Amino acid sequence: MVRTASLCTLLLLALLPLRLPVWAQPNNAPPGTVCVTPTFWCRAVRPGPPGAPCACQASNGWVQGVLR
Repeated sequence: MVRTASLCTLLLLALLPLRLPVWAQPNNAPPGTVCVTPTFWCRAVRPGPPGAPCACQASNGWVQGVLR
């Protein structure tokens, strides 16, 4: 029983670093103020028209995205 619980815990811990698609975005943000990358989103440094290129600061540098 303890071994099964330990294996389940290790499996859950192994899955934590997975990056899921970006679904949760601020609904009340005006168009062109949110930059969406493949793995996360951020407030646009420079707002612009939706669909324009943008970038978000990440721990390993800037990540390219698209304004929404």
